[in-house]
Amino acid sequence: MARLRASRYDQAERLYSPPLGTYDPDWVTRMALQRRPGMGWDRAHRLAVSSWRHLWASPQLSAVDLEAYVGLDEPGAGDADVACVVGCAFDFCAAFQVEPPRPPWEPPGDARR
Repeated sequence: MARLRASRYDQAERLYSPPLGTYDPDWVTRMALQRRPGMGWDRAHRLAVSSWRHLWASPQLSAVDLEAYVGLDEPGAGDADVACVVGCAFDFCAAFQVEPPRPPWEPPGDARR
């Protein structure tokens, strides 16, 4: 079996699940489309990418704050779409043990959720 690396994996490995610790916007998009089928792949994918970009930059963001930032990035998206994708991003991070970098002043643990 091929070794899984967090930075890169092939399509066959991706069918089963992404490696633990790896954020995959395609998987977040699929989760969102299962919860809200009429959203559209392109919009859901842009929201998933934007969610990770903001989580990476500010890991202390709550879901409400993240929804506000992602909503500003994609003004044409409805509040329900943004809330759905942000919820999926948080669920994905919890399920696949994805942790954005923590600021040096924050203690280890899950204090931000």
